[in-house]
Amino acid sequence: GTVQLEKFRSGTMVLVLEEPGGTRTRWAASESTPVLMWTGELPETPLDFTGLDLEAAPVSVPRPSPAAEDTIVEASAFLNEHVMVGTVQLGKAPAALVPETVAPVPSLGDGVGMQGPAAVLGEVPILEHTAEGSNVRNVGRDEASLHGLLKESGFKFSRRQELWYLNSTWKPGTRDTKVMNLISAAAKAGVSFDIQDPGPSRRMALLKEGDRIRLSPGKAVIHGVDGFGMHEAVSEFPEMVAEVREGRSTHRTPVQVSIGERAHRFDISHESGALELASLEEAERWNVEIGAVLPPGVSGDLDRKTGRRVQDLVPGQRVSVSGKEITLADLKSYQRQRYDGVKVLAVERGPVEQLRYVLLEREQSRRVWVEATATETVPVHEAGTIRETGFSAPRFRIQHVNDVRQGEKVSATGIRPNGTGARMQEIITASGTLTAVEDRNGGEYELTIETRRGPVQVRQGEDYGYRPEVTTMTPGTTAVPTVAAKPLGLGPGLDTLDPLLTGTTIQHPSL
Repeated sequence: GTVQLEKFRSGTMVLVLEEPGGTRTRWAASESTPVLMWTGELPETPLDFTGLDLEAAPVSVPRPSPAAEDTIVEASAFLNEHVMVGTVQLGKAPAALVPETVAPVPSLGDGVGMQGPAAVLGEVPILEHTAEGSNVRNVGRDEASLHGLLKESGFKFSRRQELWYLNSTWKPGTRDTKVMNLISAAAKAGVSFDIQDPGPSRRMALLKEGDRIRLSPGKAVIHGVDGFGMHEAVSEFPEMVAEVREGRSTHRTPVQVSIGERAHRFDISHESGALELASLEEAERWNVEIGAVLPPGVSGDLDRKTGRRVQDLVPGQRVSVSGKEITLADLKSYQRQRYDGVKVLAVERGPVEQLRYVLLEREQSRRVWVEATATETVPVHEAGTIRETGFSAPRFRIQHVNDVRQGEKVSATGIRPNGTGARMQEIITASGTLTAVEDRNGGEYELTIETRRGPVQVRQGEDYGYRPEVTTMTPGTTAVPTVAAKPLGLGPGLDTLDPLLTGTTIQHPSL
């Protein structure tokens, strides 16, 4: 285990041993006690000490029961690679525990002393992942960080084969997940692999952004949605060539396909296993000669099966989407409601990239602006077109209380006034008509807001922890303007170009 040293009295030291898992024990030893040490991590598997003389060790080591080959590392080989034996003056500084000289490393040609095959300096680890097995070769002994990543991803080291491997009895899908976890963790640690390409097909776990793949019924499984927004597998679709996009998850890989003038983005389930790669020339030929001339009905059918992300919705489509109506009263609400069978009239970027403001037309031509999650996939019931354009999305602004006229609609957060000596303070948010602003004491304000439930007082100021400011809203347009709307330039909720409005622009307070 890991050793900590504590001075007990002259000539005697206390060793605190921390075993893997955190268990600690304390041992007394002389300052001149011979100790057994090694650098790096503890061995993952038990050591076989058969035939070794460890009488000099301060503690006895139990002999493990026999185990199958490749599951126990021979102690003699392990000690040759990691262990240094010597007499250490335990009373010295901790730095004295690390000898300046180490045992010589065997030559690269015999493969001994490598955590993997005879690693060649300058070469990257080689990853091979097929339906039959998964392994990593050419991992050097000193690559401790990579050893840890391999172990965390379920890989074991085989000394006989000199490689790291995953259990071949696991299902290919399970190994796909383990390999994806390894690649993701290695990328964050700055470690890359040389992927051993087994041929024209590639496992889903090895696909990367920019790869082009063939999607064929019976081989690829598309992750689609039904009319209620529930996920379902799609197995009937035309043969296509798709490009892998960013945003992979453990069980899905996003791809993009161009049909006609529309780009379709959806997910491929990792149940697909392995898919055939397509060259750049093959992908361009498919886009020009096949995808560009497919009838519009193919695009509409694909939308109904796979859905569309909110940010990719096209005006005129009839969809079902979850969101909240954009009002001052619901400014800080997290509640969402379902809008079924509504027509999309406009899609605008929200105050942040993760949100979209969508203008929907409900029954009896009632129109409403709704805030929705940009990347949520929603079912598309039918396609259509609209003639109206030029809609303007709602905008929110924060202004100082002295810059807002009484009678305006506002939303404010602060402290509810309590009786004298009250020990608890209640934080409230009120939305409605601003009817009064009282400057109580040089920077402390009491606002009176007429809400649907009556007047509410809100106190703001440094002593209350809230700045004296309110949020105002410019409603979005729901009808075609007679004059083209002025471009906002910075997107909905971020306009700072209007000289008639002053104050600080903000992101959506609900965030």
